[in-house]
Amino acid sequence: MSKADDSEIDELAKTIVEHEETFKELESQVKLQTEARHQAEQKVQEVRREKEELQAVVQHEQDRSEAFQRRCTDLEQRQIEFKIMLESSESDKATISRVLTQNKKLKDEFEELQNQLVTVTNQKADLVQRNDTLSHRLKAAEAALEESQGVQLDKDQWR
Repeated sequence: MSKADDSEIDELAKTIVEHEETFKELESQVKLQTEARHQAEQKVQEVRREKEELQAVVQHEQDRSEAFQRRCTDLEQRQIEFKIMLESSESDKATISRVLTQNKKLKDEFEELQNQLVTVTNQKADLVQRNDTLSHRLKAAEAALEESQGVQLDKDQWR
């Protein structure tokens, strides 16, 4: 074997070593990207679960709010009925006293229900805001995942 052949073999060996190092670096990068994708997918699933839970809570609170609204309407109607009853029984002091007591009770119940309605409405608004925040976080996570993978995701497959 000639010195030129030895030199060429040495060059080829160096090239092989360089390619092996490059391959190892690329392999390491692929592993890191795979781990990052897995973490992003887990985060997306977590955000989705949290969003679903919040949507259920929002629906429950909305149902409660509607029930309170119906109850308020019923109480308003009863209050009107008691007022009419009061006006028609002015001559009877016992009836008037009873009606006033009932009216006071209804007003107190109505006020309590109004306060509860305000509380439920505020809770609903907070939940809707949290839901919107989670939706935004989900979109951001999806965008980050797309950006890190360099691919366009089919967002409908995760909904």
